[in-house]
Amino acid sequence: MSAIEEEINDTDKLILSSLVRNGVRKAVMDEVGISDRTLRNHLNKIGILFDADNDIKIIMTAINLGIIDTHGNIL
Repeated sequence: MSAIEEEINDTDKLILSSLVRNGVRKAVMDEVGISDRTLRNHLNKIGILFDADNDIKIIMTAINLGIIDTHGNIL
């Protein structure tokens, strides 16, 4: 497990999974049960860890690291 993967918690993984499946932040907030601010905080943290500045880059990095698959399943 890489140092980046150790920084990703269960909520982050749920957010990444939902983002792959839904593609829309509003749907992610509803599915995971978090506020807009909480979602932005999590995605900001993940973006910094992944050196990614948008949702697509975050998703692609998560897939490449083996955190989630292309269907949104948590690995």
